[in-house]
Amino acid sequence: MHEPHVTVGTHGSAGPESKALSELAISKGVPLVLTAHDHNYSRTVVDGTTFIVAGMGGHESRELDPASPWWPQTVVAYPGEPGFLSLTIRAGSITGETVGGGADRFEISR
Repeated sequence: MHEPHVTVGTHGSAGPESKALSELAISKGVPLVLTAHDHNYSRTVVDGTTFIVAGMGGHESRELDPASPWWPQTVVAYPGEPGFLSLTIRAGSITGETVGGGADRFEISR
C-alpha cells in the first residue's frame, strides 16, 4: 500500500484506512506489508508481521523520528538515501535486500 500506518518517518502514520489495513494484516498473519510514501527505509516487526517502508526514491527524503510509537519495534531504519528494495519471493520464503539507501538484508520464512 502507499501510505504507511507503521512508520518511523517524520511524515507520520497515515489515516484510519491505513491503520485498518495494517491491523487486518496483523490479524490474518500476513508476513510482509510493503509501503512507501515516507521517503526513507525502515523495517518494523509487529506481532510477527514485517512492515517495510521503502520510499528511497522520489522527492524530499524524510528524516527518522525516534519519538514514533513504532520506534521500539523497528529493526533497522535509514533516512531517505536514494535506493530501492530488491525482493526474491519463493514458495516458503521472502528475501529482501536494499540496494543503495542504507544496508539491510532479511528473510521471512513460513
